[in-house]
Amino acid sequence: MKELRGTRKKIYEYIYAHPGSHLREIGRNLNLAVGDLQYHLYALERAGYVISKRRGLYKRFYPSKIFDERQKDIIGALSQETSRKILLLLLQKPGASQGEIARFARVSAPTVTWHMKRLVDEGLVKAHRDGRVTKYYISSSVGEIEKLMKSYHPRFWEKWADRFAEVWLDLSTYKKKKEKQENV
Repeated sequence: MKELRGTRKKIYEYIYAHPGSHLREIGRNLNLAVGDLQYHLYALERAGYVISKRRGLYKRFYPSKIFDERQKDIIGALSQETSRKILLLLLQKPGASQGEIARFARVSAPTVTWHMKRLVDEGLVKAHRDGRVTKYYISSSVGEIEKLMKSYHPRFWEKWADRFAEVWLDLSTYKKKKEKQENV
């Protein structure tokens, strides 16, 4: 691989610092037109500097030879706010139901269903049917997710720390409300 310069170097450095970013996110943060960015990303992919992986509607970009497929799936999920909220809740409360997830993430039940199907299909979450209720658990180890956030994407770790505080407060509030309802 030859030495990168100019715009391509700037794009590569951004992807290296922010793996899992999608086209519009990169363009917005680097102030590049979509067409110019597509041209340079195509050249970077062809030269082997970056690879892309489609996740839903988004094509996400990663530096080559750094992440395995599992890590790309985790980063892709953490790049989306709702999926990230779901994973963070499941890290703190394994076995959460769809209703609990919907209340915590502040989304509708069909939205939770859609995200859970994707997370289950990617092997990040497993579903366990318990009577009429489906409970969800993280498939991969908690350590793998935490290590990935710390080592390869500090912004996820920072957001995770903030989210952890939010999760803790929300769960405490949720438990108190549930206890009040049960005592009535």
